[in-house]
Amino acid sequence: MTSGACASEFLSFLEGLSLDDLQARMSRLTAQEAVVLDHLVMGHCNKDICRILNIEVTTAKAHLSRIFKKLRVKNRVQAAILRLWTALLAKQSMSLTIEAARPARQK
Repeated sequence: MTSGACASEFLSFLEGLSLDDLQARMSRLTAQEAVVLDHLVMGHCNKDICRILNIEVTTAKAHLSRIFKKLRVKNRVQAAILRLWTALLAKQSMSLTIEAARPARQK
């Protein structure tokens, strides 16, 4: 499968997930896994994650393996995209909720 086909398949996968589905997946992560994922989103490599969190490389790799399994993704790029997509949809949902709660303006 080409990288373009992989990207297209992953985008289709993302579009099929609701905010509730995404948040449920994220809620499966432990606090430490969530921190590791946030560092992954920031673009940190395993070595940097280990240095920042003061953990061993084997521990970081174990966290990443569990993150991929819990989020049902294949690699760190997909995990980071899924985390960012979840945050984006949550923010959009919150904005829509706030907008709906505002009183209608009178002319």
